[in-house]
Amino acid sequence: MGVRFRKSVKILPGVRINLTKSGISTTIGPRGASVNISKRGTYLNTGIPGTGLHAREKLSSQEKVKHTSSTNSNYDQEFLQKYELFKPITMRIISNGKILILDKNGEPITDESFLKKMKSMSEYKEYKEQLVAWRRDKTEQEYAEAQEALIELINIHRYSFAVKPLEEYEQSLSEIKLNSYQVKSFILAEPTMEKVETDLVSHAALHVTSKAFWRVKKLREEYVRDNLEQEYKRQHTEWEKKKQEYDQKEKEKAEKQNAAFAAEYEATCANIKEMIAGSNEYVSAHLEEWLSSSTLPVEVNVDYEYEEDTGNMYVDLQLPTEDVIPHQEMIKLANGGVKEKNKTKQTLQTEYATMIFGLGICIASGIFNISPAIKRILVSGFAKRRDNEGDEVNECLYSIKFGRNGFEGVNIQEQNPIEFFNCFENRYKATQTWTFKAVNPYDDF
Repeated sequence: MGVRFRKSVKILPGVRINLTKSGISTTIGPRGASVNISKRGTYLNTGIPGTGLHAREKLSSQEKVKHTSSTNSNYDQEFLQKYELFKPITMRIISNGKILILDKNGEPITDESFLKKMKSMSEYKEYKEQLVAWRRDKTEQEYAEAQEALIELINIHRYSFAVKPLEEYEQSLSEIKLNSYQVKSFILAEPTMEKVETDLVSHAALHVTSKAFWRVKKLREEYVRDNLEQEYKRQHTEWEKKKQEYDQKEKEKAEKQNAAFAAEYEATCANIKEMIAGSNEYVSAHLEEWLSSSTLPVEVNVDYEYEEDTGNMYVDLQLPTEDVIPHQEMIKLANGGVKEKNKTKQTLQTEYATMIFGLGICIASGIFNISPAIKRILVSGFAKRRDNEGDEVNECLYSIKFGRNGFEGVNIQEQNPIEFFNCFENRYKATQTWTFKAVNPYDDF
């Protein structure tokens, strides 16, 4: 066995989901939605507990409440007296869909005759419909989020990388092209004797005149003849100076840009060559960078040792405990609500097995993706559990020898984690309901 390079990195969980042992809260009502009836009017109050975000929508005015109360023959003096005693009255909907009518102290009103008349009010029916609709929309959203969160946790192998064979790295290296700056030609046209003569003729026509009009033509011809050679030399000298200055700038620009292209080319080639070579320094730096910036939905500690001369990687994972899997599942109710239902032990343990196998696969794919020099990865997963005496122990739940050729060209994200896991030499002991027993991890390949 060669000399190993060993490091330990802690992956912090991402912020994509927030699951606990008890699942996602579905309580609706006391701090989420309510209808408040008072002298100032009737309001629907909605909000997201703990965020400080809320909305308050006016449903009716004070005058409307008064008009309804005073003109409806059902609202006798006794009812109005009780109303004055209880106000402001609040309506709230709770998780089972029940509507509560609360007094000014937030206590449920129990007076049956008062409640009966309250529930006969058209306003009550209107407010109830709005609360039920709000609850239905909110629970639909919570249900969808809970399902998405659970799927993301269990299918953690979908964070896996596509692993490329050595040939693809070599092809990428061979396809790198050294760019060069394309020098631009000087676009100002070179002066010619014909062009200068034409310009002098035009100039003479405007500026060479005489009162003796019969001499004008001759004078203009003399002007062109006397100035042609001198003007041509002047314009050509000026043109050559501008061209030399332009060519010099283009030369300097080309030298600077080609130097940058060369540096970029060398850096790109060197990076791919380093990647192919897979030195201790390269693998350590890039593996730590990936692990430290990972956004996996769970926390996991990774201890690894790498042998540059053999291409062997040894990885110990401190797996999450079973408690990371929510013990309840969200069930839709016929009335539009949702409730939490306890999962069976087999369901919990199957989901946990899928997650920890997927986690090992995900970590292995990320390591293989760092360098084609990494040929084999021995992954052993450990979890803290209680023994028969109640003491906390760190036990190995699985140990597996991943070969690079088993990952290359495979769409790992679409694989069944348990089935894919069993394609490699491994050690784990589990019952049909996925109760794990401790195993001795592999020492080497």
